[in-house]
Amino acid sequence: MTVPRLFASLLVLLATWPAGAEPLGRFFVEPMEPVDTGPTRVTFLSNNLEALAFALPLVERDGQTIRVTTGFGDYCAFPCPIYRVLVTADLGLLPAGTYRVEIWVDKPDPRDRREGEASMIYFDTLVVAPGPEPPVEAILQHGRFEVSATWQTAAGEEGEARLVQPPSTDSALFYFFDRSNWELMVKVLDGCAINGHYWVFAAASTDVAFQATVKEAGGRTFEIGNRLGQPAAAINSITAFSCF
Repeated sequence: MTVPRLFASLLVLLATWPAGAEPLGRFFVEPMEPVDTGPTRVTFLSNNLEALAFALPLVERDGQTIRVTTGFGDYCAFPCPIYRVLVTADLGLLPAGTYRVEIWVDKPDPRDRREGEASMIYFDTLVVAPGPEPPVEAILQHGRFEVSATWQTAAGEEGEARLVQPPSTDSALFYFFDRSNWELMVKVLDGCAINGHYWVFAAASTDVAFQATVKEAGGRTFEIGNRLGQPAAAINSITAFSCF
């Protein structure tokens, strides 16, 4: 690398350094302390000064190994960049654990127009820590309703369903076992102007036994359940709660 190119690379790197990123070997990780309740991303430099890196690299996960594959354009647009290109890859929501993150290129030398074998240019270890336990209750319709659920397996395991993410005004999404495996969605809609009732809709992708409760601030409840071993049926009630 010539001195001018090295200087240009350093300037671009400083100008585009991801906010809140932490160097991890030869790439940067965001957030600095990744947890399993939020998405993780890595940013790295392409390894060829005259190459145009793909904007969206391919991300593949096999167990605890994450492979990020980037590539280069078949031509160099004018004017050719004289600095390395920053590439960002979204790894998504990762369960807590230790991962090997590998950076691959699909054509080691972009100046060679022949198809080449993919090549790993570097790797490092990424540790994702358990985040705080998400809440077990969703507050919907501006505090009028509270939604919660419990589950039970054939092996006798049981627990409280937890929110995948903060609920919206009318919808809540729950998981039972793993934060990346969503199980139950419950919606409470304001149908007062249509038929004088709040509506409750629910759908689950599971055959695990569960019991969900939609509780109104005044004490009225609406129950949703599923028997163990049975595919959960959708619930559609447009008379669940009267508005008055």
